[in-house]
Amino acid sequence: MFLNNCTKIVIFFLSIILSGCITRQQVDNSWYSTTLNDLKFIKNILATHSAPASNPQDHQFSDWLEKGFVKANEHAKKAKNSDNHTDILQFYVRGFKLDHLNLRFTDNSKLKDWLYPGFLIRLLGDRYVIGHVDPKISYPHPIRSGSEVVEIDGKPIDFYMKNVFASLYGNKYTKAEYIRLAPHLLIDKNNFLIKRPNEITLFEDGKYKKINLVWYPKEIDELWSMTQPLAFGDKPSIGYELINNGVWISLPNFDPSEKEKKKFIEILKNLKKFRDYPFIIFDVRGNGGGSTDWQRPILRNLYGDSFIKSLGVNHHYNHDWVKKIRMTPENYNDLQKYMNENEKKSFLSDLEHNRTHHIEKWNIFDERENLFSHQDEVKKFPKIYLLTDGRCSSTCWLFVREMLQMPNVIQIGEETNTQSLYSQSRTIDLPSALGKLVFPMQERVFPIDHINQFFVPYIKYLGDWRDEERLKKFVLGILKH
Repeated sequence: MFLNNCTKIVIFFLSIILSGCITRQQVDNSWYSTTLNDLKFIKNILATHSAPASNPQDHQFSDWLEKGFVKANEHAKKAKNSDNHTDILQFYVRGFKLDHLNLRFTDNSKLKDWLYPGFLIRLLGDRYVIGHVDPKISYPHPIRSGSEVVEIDGKPIDFYMKNVFASLYGNKYTKAEYIRLAPHLLIDKNNFLIKRPNEITLFEDGKYKKINLVWYPKEIDELWSMTQPLAFGDKPSIGYELINNGVWISLPNFDPSEKEKKKFIEILKNLKKFRDYPFIIFDVRGNGGGSTDWQRPILRNLYGDSFIKSLGVNHHYNHDWVKKIRMTPENYNDLQKYMNENEKKSFLSDLEHNRTHHIEKWNIFDERENLFSHQDEVKKFPKIYLLTDGRCSSTCWLFVREMLQMPNVIQIGEETNTQSLYSQSRTIDLPSALGKLVFPMQERVFPIDHINQFFVPYIKYLGDWRDEERLKKFVLGILKH
């Protein structure tokens, strides 16, 4: 009887242990199933409804559609929670390296403290340097702002950025993207796909020094507020000022707020007067784009339509602009069950606009915009300087491209970001309801020169973008030549 009781007790405890293992396995399988289901959904939607799927020349898209799915599926087998689910889906979607293709998550489980070692890195020229140091931290070897970081966990930092970090957090392999990502290199965002670094190697005073990292919690909002200005510096405010007999015009966006519109319109009205100045500086630092309704009037008010038209085939404004749109009733029927009401209305509006054709052509001179002096006959123009940084993308990128086709225009500063071949994103819910997929349904057909390429300035600024005084000296130094 004693043995029977012991046996029963052992069996009882074994059943509890096994029950826990089974329950845990069921939970793991549940997250794998959820993640895999969302991955299959994303792959199917992109393959059947997105703009890049209709482009047979986009081999990068078609290759990653299959190969990336296989890799993401392997990661999904290790999914144990919603954070893992988020990381895996982001791995797949970011792997396409496309603007206008991303994910938005409704699950806020990642919105908690991140970890960082008490200092942050920035990419300055070709050097990764310490850009921020918390004065409260203490290391055996003091961390000094400006010291160069050459290795992370024994890997050259440039290799680590391009082959380890950017593959998880980057959307493109460009200098601008690396500048944006550099302050995040030593932030642990609880991504289970990347190992938290243990050490870095500094190069100081002609010597290499290894530093064992200590990690501290930090509020996410506070870290975000530190990383953006650390990468590029603060954006200028919209406006203009007279400088050395010329004018410096700051345009941090082409999507002005109600407050900014008044100042933007004032700039447009004054372009007629600014033509008589010896030079104009268009400062588009931080300009991530916006509406072409605010970008095109600058060229048209500054130069006048008749002069632009006189350039003939040498300027894009004189061509039909063509885009190919995947807006069909079949698209709508397939996707509407995943759309909210606003997205349904937007999709139906596009369907109505494109109900007879899916190739749209339009002429820029036919559009109604904020125009004040575009009908003037203009024969003499000032020298134009475009001050760009790595945040100039989308409509800002278009502005640079179209301005560089005009006479006496010089780009200075830093290379721009790039412009995607695709646009007009649509948003639909994932089957898990934990997030939304944002994907492009429009392909540019013409003009597409320089697409996915950045514009390199004629004169580069290699200094600290946060040092406004030094930056202005750089620009004024150029004006003297």
